[in-house]
Amino acid sequence: DGYESFMDQQRKRAKESSSFDSLLPSSINLDQKTNFIGYQQDSSEAQIRLIFKDGIEVEKVDSGECIFITDKTPFYAESGGQIGDVGNIRCGESNFKVTDTQKKENLIIHYGMVSDGVFKIADVVELEIDVNRRSSCRSYHSATHILHQALRDTLGDHVTQKGSLVSYDRLRFDFSHHKGLSEDEIKNIEGIVNNIINSNLNVETKLMKSEDAINLGALALFGEKYDDEVRVLSIGANNSASYSLELCGGTHVEKTSEIGNFKIISESSAASGIRRIEALRGNDLISYNETRSKQIENDLEKNKIIEDTKKINLEIIQKLSQSIQERIKDGETLIVETCNNLKPKDLRSVVDQCKSQFLKDGVIVVGVINDEKISFLVGVTNELSNNLSASEIALYAAKITNGRGGGGRKDFAQSGGTYSEEINIKETLQKFLKENVSS
Repeated sequence: DGYESFMDQQRKRAKESSSFDSLLPSSINLDQKTNFIGYQQDSSEAQIRLIFKDGIEVEKVDSGECIFITDKTPFYAESGGQIGDVGNIRCGESNFKVTDTQKKENLIIHYGMVSDGVFKIADVVELEIDVNRRSSCRSYHSATHILHQALRDTLGDHVTQKGSLVSYDRLRFDFSHHKGLSEDEIKNIEGIVNNIINSNLNVETKLMKSEDAINLGALALFGEKYDDEVRVLSIGANNSASYSLELCGGTHVEKTSEIGNFKIISESSAASGIRRIEALRGNDLISYNETRSKQIENDLEKNKIIEDTKKINLEIIQKLSQSIQERIKDGETLIVETCNNLKPKDLRSVVDQCKSQFLKDGVIVVGVINDEKISFLVGVTNELSNNLSASEIALYAAKITNGRGGGGRKDFAQSGGTYSEEINIKETLQKFLKENVSS
């Protein structure tokens, strides 16, 4: 459906970053940690401390996939559900395209590929993140916090986060709950989230001792290890009480209105006792709605074509039935008819109903042509079937069309073959019936 096709496209884009695990050695010794300055800056100068290629530390690199570690960086390393930044590291005419950013202990690791020039240890380089991508991640991360609180408001305080993905094009949130959400619950949650977004509330981060933050009521992930000093994100900081208060090291918007419209597009089971929500916001939601609208239009058009075809086919079947019945009324007992582009199963009842109109003995053969194939349905009245069975007629029909089959009862049988205009099927079958019925 529209949702699945949209999400397939989104997931494909999310998988574009390659895995560079093989480029990194099992252990790295570096006394100084990487200083993350990305809360305040989107770009900065820094010095290259280490370069790794194919799991080996090297002094310089001029091509291919590799890893850079610098003394400081504005690149956010994947953590807390938020994906790592991408962007570029430059030194003069040299360029290193960062395709992922990860964290290993106290080091921030830039994965990517040298596209131009040469890089050496101790080079002073210019680091610049993809600002638009980071901006979208910030919006989705703040939306995730609002969603978490809206779930607790709607379903109860038993709701706790069990996992999340904060990407640049969607969010996924796993939470503890014992059953699926109703449509009313989903609408209520969406309403709360959008109300908070539209209220243009302040989003602020404060550093404080982890113990003080917990005592203040900040939500923390169960089992997560926190430093003595933690970042506490508050949404609605101007109010007497914040709407959302959580420990979080991710990046966020400054005002909730930056998030844009929010909608839950999927709610499902992730595991026993754990539900999963996927949601979109802003331009991603607009794109999703456009895709969904087009899908609905296509589905409606397909359904209309299907219904129109059914109507036309029904008219053809009715005319065929009327034609056979009129021939029976005129005294014909050996009837062969052909038709095009119908399903053989839809004509079974026509053969049975028309066969019952014979006063005594009679045979009906209907050939259904579809492309280069022809299917035969043969009906024979009971008394006549002792002389010439439906199976015998079906076998003959298959024989003259290089086909096979002929299975069925004495009074009804089916077979099939290859249709060719070189054979006058109606005339050939009519001749066969006259010769064998009269004998």
